[in-house]
Amino acid sequence: MLPTAANTLWYLACLPEARAFQRATRHVAATQRELLLDMVRRNAASAFGWSHGFARMRSVADFQAAVPLRDYDDYAPWIERIGAGEPGVLTAEPVTLLEPTGGSSGGRKLIPYTASLHTQFQRGIAPWIADLFAQKLALRAGAAYWSVSPVAHVGEQTAGGIPVGFNDDGEYLGSLTRRLSRAVLAVPGAVRLISDMAAFRYVTLLFLLRRADLALVSVWNPTFLSLLLSQLDAWWPRLASDIAEGTLTPPAPL
Repeated sequence: MLPTAANTLWYLACLPEARAFQRATRHVAATQRELLLDMVRRNAASAFGWSHGFARMRSVADFQAAVPLRDYDDYAPWIERIGAGEPGVLTAEPVTLLEPTGGSSGGRKLIPYTASLHTQFQRGIAPWIADLFAQKLALRAGAAYWSVSPVAHVGEQTAGGIPVGFNDDGEYLGSLTRRLSRAVLAVPGAVRLISDMAAFRYVTLLFLLRRADLALVSVWNPTFLSLLLSQLDAWWPRLASDIAEGTLTPPAPL
């Protein structure tokens, strides 16, 4: 009953943002233009905004002309300045942390997070969760596994004191939804604290296999899931034994 109650409350909590999203989709171009120009206005005083003339922009075309398409390497020097502790680099709003991404090329990339971006992320998740639970009612009765950010070194900071990574994937979801989601998580957040990768994957698989009611797996990096499942055959006898005996015997010490 706990997963059903928690997931239903989560669904209900997402409905206001889901309805706001539906209204916005009726006027996509106007909504996007309004959001872009608002971000430009709010960040005109940042180093990036000043160097690109944000204060003079009055249209989407102005922004397109002044800010060409770029890849991560083009932004890396700006992000290094943020990591060194310099304020107001890419955004006027303070950067609360740098979130690492696994990346399909070029190794780890650090994405600056502000309080506003965190809120926008939560607003983006809400319509998806509302639609998912409305269309697939059976999902409300089961446990879920979320893997959003890469496994990181807990407590890591840049030279300028900016935290690197969320301590818990649930932090993406906001205070209320984080509490509700934790009630149905198949794998406890503390598993991310396991530093040895083999032990981390083993314990993750063990928790997933123990949940007969596992209904939802949300993994934002497909490679992570592939690597996790690639160990299943080799570890199957040990995993089966741990499930039957209620023990925990990972291939490396915890």
